[in-house]
Amino acid sequence: MNSFILHIDSLEVLEHMTDKQAGQLFKAIKQLQEGQEPNVDFGILMALAPFKNQFKRDREKYDKTVERNRVNGLKGGRPKNQGEPKKPNGLNENQGEPKKPYNKSKNKSKSKNVSNKEKEVGSQPFEGALNEFKLHRKQIKKPFTELAEAKLRSKLSGFPEQVAIQMIDQSIENGWAGVFEIKGSTEKTKLNTKKMNYGSY
Repeated sequence: MNSFILHIDSLEVLEHMTDKQAGQLFKAIKQLQEGQEPNVDFGILMALAPFKNQFKRDREKYDKTVERNRVNGLKGGRPKNQGEPKKPNGLNENQGEPKKPYNKSKNKSKSKNVSNKEKEVGSQPFEGALNEFKLHRKQIKKPFTELAEAKLRSKLSGFPEQVAIQMIDQSIENGWAGVFEIKGSTEKTKLNTKKMNYGSY
């Protein structure tokens, strides 16, 4: 046993000692750990008594642990497939991740929305163009309301992303408060065949 424990509550006795007495106490503790009987006066001997009893209990506990481990070692150690489970869920075998239930309607809707990537609106370039348009509306003192933004997003979602961005840029360059379809454009989608005019938003 190469170490020992000192409990904090046992060290309260130091508050009532001089530095010299405290030094004598710690030297006596060291001698106890080396198996020697300290040669100290009665006062230090009384202060040493609680430590001596604690060390005795700790030694007995340590010896029991060593003996138990020795006996287990002679038996071949811990039996296989017993003891602590390999998984936090208490199961030894690899259970893997639980599968999510298949949601037909959700997956069908998702595939429909992303079936034509080039027509999606909401990418970083589009968001940048839309933010510039909102700033433009603010500068011409025609604030862009949340409802107007929602309607504009809905309508622009029917156009390819690049066309939607060009339409926004066209309005900013011409100082328009609304967003209009580019004249002569042949890249309209089936979702949008009418001319877009949002001057009233």
